[in-house]
Amino acid sequence: MTPMVFAATDFGLSFILEWVALVIIVFIVVRKFPMPQLRRMMSARLEAIHAQLVASEKARRDAERIVSECSAALERARTDAAVIVSRAERNAEHLLANGRERADGEYMLALTRARIGIELARAQIRAEEINAVGALVVAVAAKVVAAELDERDHHRLIAEAIAAAEAERAS
Repeated sequence: MTPMVFAATDFGLSFILEWVALVIIVFIVVRKFPMPQLRRMMSARLEAIHAQLVASEKARRDAERIVSECSAALERARTDAAVIVSRAERNAEHLLANGRERADGEYMLALTRARIGIELARAQIRAEEINAVGALVVAVAAKVVAAELDERDHHRLIAEAIAAAEAERAS
């Protein structure tokens, strides 16, 4: 028989005790050396995440504020635009009414001028007709005086002069 130097008589209990000792040693070693470093790294990362969350929350609030300011500015611009359009419509109506009044006045003035022009033309034509009839009467009278006519020729010449005057007046 060969002696087993390291063999224990109770293998199961010894195996469990060795594993427990190994776990305790690993726990102590891990806790002593890498854990503080990991905790520092995790704390730094946690602080960085917290700072990012705070910054994102501030950015969200700023964005909401900017959106509300822009919405308010847009609403003010819409209101101002509506006021401007309303004023422009009133001004256009006023200008249109003034234009119509001026056009009506100019129309009436042109109509009055035309009537006056027609009346002046009529008066001028009447004067010309009177002058023409007068000249015709004088010419007829000169013919009558120049020619010694009997009564029948005399009436015939007067009738011709009247007919000529009426023909002149009709045209």
